[in-house]
Amino acid sequence: MVHSDEEKAHSTKIKKNSRWYNFNLVGFTITIDPMMPLIVVLVAWLLSERYYPQFMFMHNRADYWIMGGVTSLLLTVSILVHELGHAITARYYDLPIERIHLFLLGGMAELRHRPIRASHELMVAIAGPTTSMLFAGMWYVLATMLEPVNHVVSIVAWNVGLVNLMLGGFNLVPVFPLDGGRALRALIWIKKKRYYRASQATYLAGKQIIGLLFIVAIVSYFFYDRDLTFWLGLFGLYMMYTIFSGRKELTYVPKIEDLVLDLENDSSPRSIIEHIRSKDERYLPRTIIPIINGEGLEHIVYGHDLTTNWNADESSLMEIYKPVEAGTFVEIENLETYDPQVSYKADFVPVFQNGDMMGLCDAHEMRFWLLEQYRTL
Repeated sequence: MVHSDEEKAHSTKIKKNSRWYNFNLVGFTITIDPMMPLIVVLVAWLLSERYYPQFMFMHNRADYWIMGGVTSLLLTVSILVHELGHAITARYYDLPIERIHLFLLGGMAELRHRPIRASHELMVAIAGPTTSMLFAGMWYVLATMLEPVNHVVSIVAWNVGLVNLMLGGFNLVPVFPLDGGRALRALIWIKKKRYYRASQATYLAGKQIIGLLFIVAIVSYFFYDRDLTFWLGLFGLYMMYTIFSGRKELTYVPKIEDLVLDLENDSSPRSIIEHIRSKDERYLPRTIIPIINGEGLEHIVYGHDLTTNWNADESSLMEIYKPVEAGTFVEIENLETYDPQVSYKADFVPVFQNGDMMGLCDAHEMRFWLLEQYRTL
């Protein structure tokens, strides 16, 4: 599953992140929920004690545990591979990934900011399921090759392939926030040209799909198979939970003020620096500090130049003043400051309206909503 940081509601509201186990892989930060190892052990136990003993007969119980343990670990790897599919595709479209997070029941590739083009969202959304399908195919080929050599290893490979096939297929269900739901929104977005309308239509479509599931379950109960009814009903309930968890993302329609970090009417450089530091100092290197005189924005200071010198008095800041240029601020009334071709020099920049500074904003998120309001993407 792919997710953008801003869709958590968001933007310039700076908050501290939870601590996770983390490491780097092919240039991406991978974080792991501390409870996930317990799930790996639980799945290994279920496979070793419940699944593999019924699937094949072996005299040595330890062999079941080896098979279950290896399969469980490979299932975790499969989730990571799925998320890497999203992340690598996002990187191709110059969409920075904040992290890939593995949690109790899945994973999530978190975009630092949302795509501003529907085609990019579509490609990133389908990349995960496509990767899982290709990964499944690799395991099936491996299982076929290993069958004459080692039946036990072949069985493990076959099961890993099956899970990847299910992982890819499940994520293609067109209910938001599953990948299929995101792909559906992107397709509607391409047609309707508006993100708001696409989100609303996706939410309605998801509810209709869930309703259809329950209708099929009822028909199955009376005319076909009550066991199938149970599984369809269970799946429908899970889809209800899924769409409910993504409801805020689909219905989130911010006002301009919601996207601005209020600086409490004090826009002096020192007060801005102190305000950011009081929230989370890690955001300072990602911020542009405005230098304002009576005539408006005169210079800027890059936050990364202050990481070792933030205590300097304001007069010494003149040594690191930089000129104002495209990508260093947003002016709501000036389309050229948030045109899709603009490359922002920092994640957080000052935002102005009619020449008056409103505060700081997440440049990419502000651009997205301004373009949605003033121009067809």
